[in-house]
Amino acid sequence: MKTIKFAKDYQKLQDDFFSTIRTPPKELRSGQECLIQTPIREFKAILIRKITGPVRDIETSDLIYDTNTQSREEALEALREYYPDLEEDSEVQMLWFVPYRSGD
Repeated sequence: MKTIKFAKDYQKLQDDFFSTIRTPPKELRSGQECLIQTPIREFKAILIRKITGPVRDIETSDLIYDTNTQSREEALEALREYYPDLEEDSEVQMLWFVPYRSGD
């Protein structure tokens, strides 16, 4: 099982679905179960969608949601904390997950 690590326990991880932007792209497929790991907890989630391409192709609304910021520029600054060389033409992977609930 692939592990997807988060540096912080982001609020978005409490949502019914959440996204993450990663570079370089990971070998993942839709429907795959992954272990989500934060500094304080871990849980399973199912990858429901993935898109690989340049940052410029990611909708601003998706960037803002993913980074919990107010603008595209702020979102890119937030991502550069983890990926300092990130540019609009950098290839990234946007992943959407649904937390796994054993009773579902």
